[in-house]
Amino acid sequence: MVAAASGASWLYYSADGGARWSVAYRAIGGGAGFNDLGFTTAADGVVVYGPAYRDGNSDEMPGQLLLSSDGGSSWTTVKF
Repeated sequence: MVAAASGASWLYYSADGGARWSVAYRAIGGGAGFNDLGFTTAADGVVVYGPAYRDGNSDEMPGQLLLSSDGGSSWTTVKF
């Protein structure tokens, strides 16, 4: 797993030790960035996307929690 942020924020995933990479998650918001990307097991991952300044803000800082249960090949936004 690699997180990248610039003009966009993407999570990249490699299943073969880094020989090939694919985009596992594309976030909207113009490159807000990811924080605290990590795995609690080989399969279970967590990352925070774009820290929120306030709930329901218009600054495109969503403060979303994302989870993966397949080693990072796909990510789901947690609904609160």
